[in-house]
Amino acid sequence: MRNTFKTFGLLTLLISATTAISQFDDPQDSYEYGHAAMMSKDWLDAIKAFEQAAKERKLKAAASYWQAYAHYQLNQNAQAKRILERLIKTQEQSQWVDDAKVLLFEHGDGGEPAAYQQAIDEELKLFTLQQLMFNQPDKALPKVQALLEQSESIRVKQNAIQMLGLSDSPKVSDILFEFISKDDNIDLQRVAIQMLSMRDDQNSRDRLAKLYDKTNDQDTKMI
Repeated sequence: MRNTFKTFGLLTLLISATTAISQFDDPQDSYEYGHAAMMSKDWLDAIKAFEQAAKERKLKAAASYWQAYAHYQLNQNAQAKRILERLIKTQEQSQWVDDAKVLLFEHGDGGEPAAYQQAIDEELKLFTLQQLMFNQPDKALPKVQALLEQSESIRVKQNAIQMLGLSDSPKVSDILFEFISKDDNIDLQRVAIQMLSMRDDQNSRDRLAKLYDKTNDQDTKMI
């Protein structure tokens, strides 16, 4: 998790009319700024920030996805399609590829539906599980956990984590802790830590304390 004061500083810069995206030396700061800009629906700033963040190899796929997403919000479909197709072609092993395919399909740029059937099926499964989580949470929990562990889609995993956060089951703390410990996607780890920190039970607090003790990352310690 980014340092609280650092995030506040980025949000302060966001509301300043004189902010220059290029002033961020750290691509991660550009990436964070891009998300802050999207929250404010400042799509042009988001595009510029994600374009800069994409220069960093480890952020390239994620930043490209969100850059394309912002282009779609401005009805700049040609630019979005070009970015997503390049992501799919050049980042074949990235977990963002399935999300890129779904985003293309959602905007009518995905070609034949069969080519994206697996990603679409997961989205439909996610929707079904959302309904089940509200009506039969105990029955839904293991299915959501399985989807979290098996899906290759970042978006599906993120939604699964958020659904787990809605559950009152004491098992959720252990599921989130195990996921945070094993998964190496920083964005997903942050969402899982947020969900874990929102739980008001002793097991969750113990798990957070254990995460704090085992990490050397100061940004995570500032959650």
